[in-house]
Amino acid sequence: MKNKKGKWEFDYNGQIAVDDYKGIILASYITNNPTDYYELIPLMEQVQSNLSEIYDETPVNYQVSADNGYSTDMNTEYLEQNSFDGYISSRKLSREQKKYNLSDKPFAKDNFFYDNEMMTYIRPLGQQLYKISEYTYKNKSRISHWTKECKTCPMQLFCSKGNRCRVIQDYKIPSKIRMQ
Repeated sequence: MKNKKGKWEFDYNGQIAVDDYKGIILASYITNNPTDYYELIPLMEQVQSNLSEIYDETPVNYQVSADNGYSTDMNTEYLEQNSFDGYISSRKLSREQKKYNLSDKPFAKDNFFYDNEMMTYIRPLGQQLYKISEYTYKNKSRISHWTKECKTCPMQLFCSKGNRCRVIQDYKIPSKIRMQ
């Protein structure tokens, strides 16, 4: 498979599903796909197939946890549609845990707090970004958030990169928002 530097190597990507309670391997396979993006669905289907051979009725109330390599719209929607209780780490959470340069970039999108109840972003300095438009781009729904308070903010040049106002694009994936 291709490595991160774009060179071909004799590598494989191992996928495994384990029952956390009993420590039993429920499913496993090897792929030459270098990322985990497309591997959660086949792994979960293999888990269901393996369990259906053991049980007359497939157990319900699965809890599925995975690292942010599996964090795709397709995977979160699949888990939700199939009634799995999914917990996939987001890129934002991973960066927070790794202390990823967020102090070097205080106005990066990952430093903005998303308020689920108000369905809006809160800037690091406390101002609320308001929803201004909703549109579709490349068959995906997106929402733009902004605030006119940027014009009087002393940090405007750092936050909005020379533009008059900071705009944040949200991809409006309901399953990902609910998972977060």
